[in-house]
Amino acid sequence: MRSVSNGRVASRDISKALAALHIWFKNAQVYEELSCERAPRESERIALLTMIEAIRFDAMVPPPPGEPYEFDVSAYGFAEDVLAYRSRVIEVVLRQEAASPSFYEPLAPE
Repeated sequence: MRSVSNGRVASRDISKALAALHIWFKNAQVYEELSCERAPRESERIALLTMIEAIRFDAMVPPPPGEPYEFDVSAYGFAEDVLAYRSRVIEVVLRQEAASPSFYEPLAPE
């Protein structure tokens, strides 16, 4: 835990933590929306959340002008049942990011 030697350090850390919480909240909203449309099986839940997070972080770093987003999740080895959610996850995440862009800067090591 960081010691609070001045208000700026504490304020910056709190801002970063709030940004991370906002991202997790938005990811939960995506999960909820997809679950209402087609509930994932218990065995798919963690993989679906991982996919949502991966797509969110890709969406937070736009491609160069004129280039499309790629959203390549092949390295994760998702099962076909989870990959069936991919296009809908992309759609919902991009809609959220257009309405309210996410920002996250990892905390510096102590």
